[in-house]
Amino acid sequence: MWYEISSVKEVNGFMEKINFFHDSCIKELKYSSGAYVNDKYEMYPVNDRRILNVVFQCQREGNGMFEMEFQGLRYLLWMKCIHVKYLTLLCLYKMV
Repeated sequence: MWYEISSVKEVNGFMEKINFFHDSCIKELKYSSGAYVNDKYEMYPVNDRRILNVVFQCQREGNGMFEMEFQGLRYLLWMKCIHVKYLTLLCLYKMV
């Protein structure tokens, strides 16, 4: 079941429901650009979808796994912080 989060109140409710990502990890990432090659080997090189799905797992019963979908991304920045062993920063920039 998908829920759209579009207000600060909805973000706060979601964060409380998942315990602010405490004891959570990213299990999977899937990016769909929209570009493809058809059966005639003709390329459609336009990135008109730009959808990122992120699957998280956490150490608790009830909400042990959840997925977030981000649509209309402009770019994605993925960095591992060198001073913190287990922290990964995921920055998503949505087109306006």
